Amino acid sequence: MGRVKQRRFRYPEPKRFPWSKAIPFVAALLMLVVAGVGLAITVDRMINWPTQTEIVDTHIYRAPPPQFSAQLDPSKAQEDSATFSNESDWAIGWNGRFFTQTNGQPEGTSRQGFSVTDDGDFEFWQAYIDLGGRRVLGFPLSRRFVYQGRVTQVFQRAVLQWDAGIKSTSFVNMIDDVQAQGRVDWLMQQYQVPPPLPADYDRGKGWNDVVRGRLELLAVDGTILGAYYSVPDPITLYGLPTSRVEDRGAYYVVQLQRAIIRHWKIDSEDPRAGQIQVIGAGEIGMQSGIFPAEAFVPEDPPPTGQ
Repeated sequence: MGRVKQRRFRYPEPKRFPWSKAIPFVAALLMLVVAGVGLAITVDRMINWPTQTEIVDTHIYRAPPPQFSAQLDPSKAQEDSATFSNESDWAIGWNGRFFTQTNGQPEGTSRQGFSVTDDGDFEFWQAYIDLGGRRVLGFPLSRRFVYQGRVTQVFQRAVLQWDAGIKSTSFVNMIDDVQAQGRVDWLMQQYQVPPPLPADYDRGKGWNDVVRGRLELLAVDGTILGAYYSVPDPITLYGLPTSRVEDRGAYYVVQLQRAIIRHWKIDSEDPRAGQIQVIGAGEIGMQSGIFPAEAFVPEDPPPTGQ
């Protein structure tokens, strides 16, 4: 008999999943997930975080210095009103503006105030505009003066210094400076802030861990946390927390490098229960006494056209 040939059975090759065709679908799915998470966070902020109308700034409308405390002559006030047209601030040429809102006098009765300008090597006006102007920094509270070897100007919510090395302005860590000059007790008594964090609080941590750890301190009160993040760049404007959030009975409070934030629990004369009160670096610096007093004396406006 002839030899019978045996057929070899071939298993069918498994079909491979077409990953190259699936990649676009996987990417689209991931994008939908990320968009969904972003939408959820946005909705949560809209529902649970305070709006701008719930944040009450502490603005400086201080009592005028003694030499300006006398009542203005009515005829002079009328003359000022006629020439000033009841405007509270006006342009100084193309590179500055003069503000009277914080001169300590009733609005529209005095032409004195403070200039914010670019002149010489100091571009405070450009910095003021770039950082958000009155909406972010508030109005000027001082003339220019030298502090720690640098030209400085105080605004309601920030203290700016000109850094000649980088030809730009930088923010003064006002609360850090007040504490460094031995005024910790004054700060606690004046603003009822918690004690500062211990000096070794950040020991052994990298910068990212320092930032993360300090920002986590704000989570104790969600309303304070929301107020902190309600500005475009909170670390630049307010700095990092320098204390824990504490309950002071009438409000929760925390101190930052450049501001103090309170979340009111009960109604007071100005902030109402549930509102946020922000005490800016300018007020803290002005009240602390570490700046020269003459810097806060209003000045006459420059001649028209300058």
